[in-house]
Amino acid sequence: MELKKRKVARVLLLNDMDEVLLVRHTLDMAAPNPDDSHAKNYWLPPGGGLEPNESFEEGARRELMEETGIEIACVEQRLLTRDFESIYDGKPVLIEAQIFLARTGGRPSPMHNNFMLDEAISEVKWWPISEINSSSDSFFSAIIADLLRKALE
Repeated sequence: MELKKRKVARVLLLNDMDEVLLVRHTLDMAAPNPDDSHAKNYWLPPGGGLEPNESFEEGARRELMEETGIEIACVEQRLLTRDFESIYDGKPVLIEAQIFLARTGGRPSPMHNNFMLDEAISEVKWWPISEINSSSDSFFSAIIADLLRKALE
């Protein structure tokens, strides 16, 4: 049986203070974390599923705005394309994900949206890049640190 496909775009948003904006998801409401099946809460770059006829880049920018209230004009580059199996709406799916790099000046304050509970988002936070590897928190992708290194090169 062929899995239903779900296209997902995310934005790795960096500021000029060496911080990255991440959102915390709660496992009870979200798809399982493929990198740590025991994690109940985990951090990942803002993003989500694409709308019909939407490009990955357009979806990444829209999702960033919807989840954080931060608007960007464009992304700099695609950092990663990754396909993996997961669970979405209680059913197995094949996720086609792309993660884009974007930058912003200063430290825009993320806006809290009422729909965040529906999106399984419990927190939005600027993370100092230096703290990610030493944190005891769980991250959706073990490759976030590698993506950050690549983005900063």
